[in-house]
Parts: sequence; C-alpha cells; structure tokens
Amino acid sequence: MSGIYEVIDSLLEEEDAYKLQFYLIKNQEAKNDLLSALISPHKKEDSKKRFLKNFLNNIPDEHPSNIFKRNRKKVMEESVQEIVKESLNQEEISVSNLSDVRIQKILNDIGIKFLKLSIDDFLPIDPIHCDSFEWDLDTDENKQMDDVTKWFKKILKLPRGFEIEDIHTKTKNQRRLRMANVTLTGGSDISMGPSGTGCVWVEVKKTAKDCKESQAVGELLLADDKHVLHTMIVLTDCNDYWNIFYFMEKGSEQCIANCDIGNRGIAFAVIRQFILKEGIAHADWTGKSINYMVKTIQPLERRAKFLEYVTKTNDSEDRMMDIINEMSDEEIFNMNARKKLMMLKEWCKLDERPYVDQMIRSFSDDYQTPLMYV
Repeated sequence: MSGIYEVIDSLLEEEDAYKLQFYLIKNQEAKNDLLSALISPHKKEDSKKRFLKNFLNNIPDEHPSNIFKRNRKKVMEESVQEIVKESLNQEEISVSNLSDVRIQKILNDIGIKFLKLSIDDFLPIDPIHCDSFEWDLDTDENKQMDDVTKWFKKILKLPRGFEIEDIHTKTKNQRRLRMANVTLTGGSDISMGPSGTGCVWVEVKKTAKDCKESQAVGELLLADDKHVLHTMIVLTDCNDYWNIFYFMEKGSEQCIANCDIGNRGIAFAVIRQFILKEGIAHADWTGKSINYMVKTIQPLERRAKFLEYVTKTNDSEDRMMDIINEMSDEEIFNMNARKKLMMLKEWCKLDERPYVDQMIRSFSDDYQTPLMYV
C-alpha cells in the first residue's frame, strides 16, 4: 500500500501536490483521515482526484504563501531582534580571570590552535645581555611599573620614534568574539611600538608562578584588534621567565605561535627584532624611510593578524544583516522560505522529510519565487 504522499503525487499536479503535502505534514490527523478515504477500493482515479481537489480547496488559508510571504521590514526586524538577543546573552569576561579551560574553549570556538616553538627556532640571533629587574618584594608590581618600563627602555635601546609606555592604568580594551559568544575585556602593563602604535604588549608579574598563559592569550586577542600592526604578547617576571605569543599564518591557516624562551638575552633580541619589523610596516603606512637594519628570523616572517570567521556553515543565512539592504524582495522571500522549511524539517517525521526537501529546493538559490506560491 502506497503512502499518502505517493498517492498525492500520482493524482495531483506538482503545485497542488506541494500545497497539500505541506498542509498534511503539519496536520497528522488529517493525513490519516485522507489516506483512509483514498484507499477505498470503490473510488476510481478520477473520483480520487476530484476528492483531493475538493479537500485542497477547503483547507485553511495558512499554506506556504501566507507563512513565508513576509515583507522586507518584517524580515529586517526579526534579524535585528535575533542579533540583539544574541548580544544580550553574550558573556563578558576579563582576560585576567580566564582559566586554562575557558581560554581553550574560546580557541576551539574560533578555530585557533597552538604552534609550539623552541628557542632553537629563533637561532641564530645575537642575545642582548642584561641583568634581571630587581623587584621590591614588599611592594605591589603595579606600583613598580614605571621602573619596569624604564628598565625595558634601557635594555632595548630602540631607534628614535619608537615608544615604550606604561599603560597598566590607561588602556582597557574590548573585543567581541561572535563565534565564541563572548566579549573579552582588559589590558596589558606595557606597550611598545613605532610612534605610539603598540605592537608588543607586556604582561608583567613579580614571580613566574604568577604568570598565567591563559591571560596572555586573552590579551593577544584583545591587543591584535586594536592596531593595524601585528601583535606580540610577552608574559614575563623580568627575570628568567619569558613566554611570547603571536599569530602566525600559512596559506589560509592561522595559529598562535608560542615559545617559552627561558633566556632573557634571547627573549630581548626576539622582542627587539619584532618591534623593528613592525617599524618597517609603520613606515610603509606613513611613507617614511627607515635608517636601521633588521635581521631575518624565520618564525617572525609568518606573523599575522587574526581574522575571525564569523559565519558558520549551518547558520550562514542568519548572518545576512550586513547585505540585507541590498537584497531584492525575491531574495528575501526565498531566504525566509528556506529557513522556515529547514526548521519544519527538524520536527517532521522521517518519511515526510523528502517532501520538505522538495519544497526547499523549490526556493532555490536562483532566487526565483516558485509560481505555486505567487
């Protein structure tokens, strides 16, 4: 015995069949009653066709043309409401409070992995020999930040036009990561770069055990969004703990490069070369020339800016607000129809889904409104 949908396909034209099948998917009791009437051995095919036509003419007016034919204003209002709702539900977290588990979840959500580097990857490089910073253990590190900043200036000896600035009370950044549904907030202690454009940001702790890699990764995501230059985060106790983080790319792939250098002289040499390379990029923007030499350090040649891919495959049509004003009425109609039909498909029975798929295909990407719903 054929199912009700096959019977309808055999008796009605495609447009009428779609309308009736859509109605039956939403009205299971009517489907069973209709099937019982159609399988009667006393009804001939012509009689069954007339019966279906009469049934079709008497169903409620709530068929796809009424469900999906929304005007442009309504669609835009719903899209705005969806985005506002998403924003209200978004978590806001300070990078100083990030745990290892939380930052790993964020990285998973945005599709970023680590690439661990060793000190050998940066060789050969001439270390910058220097003494460690002498902390006053009885005074909070924040109150010693001015002295730490002067210490960095003395050791790095950057060319004229580069700045090293204490920003631990000045700069608070914010970045919304849509794919992770989180907003990160916070800042770093020291900023370094050409003409006040930060490219190296330092998070300073008095002891190595106070250094949190999760905080440094969070600061990398924040600082990278602030300026056009590439970004490096340095996590250090200004003694023997030196951990650097920056974005790298190979083709279309991105990652976070991370190296626990453990050698103060080499750490300063790597930091200095990174800053000088970004000085060249800054000069390209301003049209100025440089008067210093930069050595090629291969791991730094692939430094990159982070690009968040905010559109996921399974909800790409939910992210249309940026182009919706340029869409035609036909495009709006078909987009909304496909969305609603895909939602309907989630709760209908398995044997009904092929017919919903047929309806979805009717609203194809050629953006022509099916005649059956005009």
